Amino acid sequence: MDVARIRGLFLSSDLALPALIVALFLGTALLEPTVLNLSNLQNVLRQMSVLTVLACAVTLTIVSGGLDLSVGAGAAAAGVVAATVMNGHGVLAGCVAGLGAGAFIGLLNGLVISRFDVSPFIVTLGTMSVASGFSLVVTDGLPIYGLPTSFTDPLGYEKFAGVPISFLIAFVTLVMLGAVLARTRFGRYLYAIGGNRDAATYAGVPVRRYVAAAYIGSGLLAGVAGLLLTGRVAAAQPTAGTGLELQAIAAVIIGGVALTGGSGRARHAFYGVALLTLLSNAMNLLSVSSNAQLVIQGLTVIVAVVADRGRRR
Repeated sequence: MDVARIRGLFLSSDLALPALIVALFLGTALLEPTVLNLSNLQNVLRQMSVLTVLACAVTLTIVSGGLDLSVGAGAAAAGVVAATVMNGHGVLAGCVAGLGAGAFIGLLNGLVISRFDVSPFIVTLGTMSVASGFSLVVTDGLPIYGLPTSFTDPLGYEKFAGVPISFLIAFVTLVMLGAVLARTRFGRYLYAIGGNRDAATYAGVPVRRYVAAAYIGSGLLAGVAGLLLTGRVAAAQPTAGTGLELQAIAAVIIGGVALTGGSGRARHAFYGVALLTLLSNAMNLLSVSSNAQLVIQGLTVIVAVVADRGRRR
């Protein structure tokens, strides 16, 4: 095996990031053994659940050469809609309404981006503002409480075989997205569009249709994240999604999904989520100030981007 192949192996997202995650976990355990407590591990998995689903949403658009900045606000809006409907018409109706709200935001993004060739950054920035404003108007800026326990209990603290149900839902979502991207025509077309949009068009790929579908899927996944978040905190917070889109994008970048599109897998986004969540948990256990945490997380993203550029050369 030559030097280049050895270097590529060690820089691979499928080897380097899992190794870094394990090293971070073990290093934290040496400094603060409470990280090994079952309750802490379960809390980490709960924290990962929402971000995992949002990272899936972001991955879906990034591999197609786009970007969705509205997923955080979309998740909050989906939670608000779900809670409003749920309190009057039951859990099932509320969940369907929440998912529908997320998908509608995605549909709006997809139609404008695909039909008018407008920058995804600008469009999704606009819908992020619209979704945030909608949540604040509907709730008057106040949380919606009193949700059915049949909704909040499973997502808040119930577990299956010791694993939080919310994380199991997120993990199943991740596996399903991975299968869609790797094994379906839809996934292959998204990679083709992200890799070279013009070539995909010349090859007969209905680019606009698949781009729109990617954003609808992203919105639907944001709706799933909104339900998980609302159930976990037992309330629909109109500002709950603030900053989540940036965390999801950071996780995707750290995981090695190329922002230029055309490459990356769902598992890579999960690696990024795991690393960010464990890093945050470690800093909390070690009593690192919130201001210092922001600096460290920002530096982590910068280092990840530089490393990704070096890996792709």
